[in-house]
Amino acid sequence: MSYCADLTFGLSPQALAILHLLSQRETEFAELESGHYKVCIETTPWYNGLEKGVALQIFKGWDPSGPCRIIVFGERREDDGIFVEYWDQSEPPFNAPDITQRDSQFWDEEGKWYEEVFREVFSRDETYRVADRVYELMSEFYSQTQEPPEGRIVRFPPQLRVV
Repeated sequence: MSYCADLTFGLSPQALAILHLLSQRETEFAELESGHYKVCIETTPWYNGLEKGVALQIFKGWDPSGPCRIIVFGERREDDGIFVEYWDQSEPPFNAPDITQRDSQFWDEEGKWYEEVFREVFSRDETYRVADRVYELMSEFYSQTQEPPEGRIVRFPPQLRVV
């Protein structure tokens, strides 16, 4: 049967379940100012072959600029388990590191991805545990990151303001 729209955006059921669990949690790890948590989280589909997951970009403050942690989760291509990957970047573009970035943070001397460092694997029935781990990674990044300098336009709910 064909439908006019796919409300799953082609994402795996595991990714959608984790995303739903996270959507019910407040970002209590972030500073509260004027009734809003001072954190910017952007949600994007992550289409990596069979790993049809979600990428979250977390920024300290309301503006999506400056240092960022990317957290990706979804169904593993090897089985129906769940993976979580994360990395930190200091400036755009906020993409997964590739082979041209031969930084020892991501690659060993032979050009092999440090999967055991950046990829955590869970069984398919551990969606609650994965959601907790993603939240923990957000909180960890927020507590260890300096907020970008002031003096530029930032998004502030519900309108723009100049700091």
